[in-house]
Amino acid sequence: MAIAECNGIVDQNNRERLMHGSAAFPVGCYHDDLQKDPVPWHWHDEFEAVVVSEGKCILATDGEKTEICCGEGFFINAGGLHGAWEVPGTGCRFHSLVFHPRLVGGSSDSLIWQKYVDPLLAHPDQRWIRLQQDTPWMKTILDLIERAWQACACEEEGFELTVRASLSQMLRLIVNERVSSMKPASPKTLLEAQRMKQMLEQIHTSYAEPITVKSLADAAHISESECLRSFKRALGLSPIAYVREYRLQKAAELIASGNIPVSQAATLCGFSDMSYFAKCFRKQFGKTPSAYRNLNS
Repeated sequence: MAIAECNGIVDQNNRERLMHGSAAFPVGCYHDDLQKDPVPWHWHDEFEAVVVSEGKCILATDGEKTEICCGEGFFINAGGLHGAWEVPGTGCRFHSLVFHPRLVGGSSDSLIWQKYVDPLLAHPDQRWIRLQQDTPWMKTILDLIERAWQACACEEEGFELTVRASLSQMLRLIVNERVSSMKPASPKTLLEAQRMKQMLEQIHTSYAEPITVKSLADAAHISESECLRSFKRALGLSPIAYVREYRLQKAAELIASGNIPVSQAATLCGFSDMSYFAKCFRKQFGKTPSAYRNLNS
């Protein structure tokens, strides 16, 4: 299995569209360079396990931003919204495995699925777990992730069994140490998650058009005040701040392509004031739009 850079391609719901592995062996193995390509806000139906191999990153999820250092890592539950960025100047890279639950659980009627997959899927509120070296069971998980990643990288005979066994043991530890004593997610929690994804869909399909808190609230059939609270809880941002960040990310993609002028990229992504766009772009990416194009062309 080839090691790849995860390109973060997402659909209109910000669900990741990248094919992870194959239908026969549903796991993707990636080496991410966050200095070159930050991981934008997204979600996917697979589990994700990460070890930071160099530098430091900021993991954003569950309304928090957490600094993850070299040697540490994290686990992302299925459906969990998350993003990751380099701590500036640290040259952050990480090893990641994104795998479908059936890789370890088989079919949903199997005992393994019921004991070690269902408990995690039943807790979408347990969106992520920070993995640190000074906690024994977490250190074991970090070692298992790295073992599975190295097996993918080397592709020695039987590596598929090593990957599956390592990730199976990881899920066992997570369920036993973190999830087994928790109650299943409430209907309210599930409803909040669904509403958040509806509002994100509205942004991702209409970011070039005027967007207000009211239009986002209407998309999820909630009040404007609840819309504000939902974004703060889930992303740690106001709706308008997230819209601005998303527009800037889309503009950066157009600028890096080199196919259209900077001013046109800004307009296509919902910016009508070029001086405001340039100011926001420099604040988010640390350089002017023209310098960004030169660096990425």
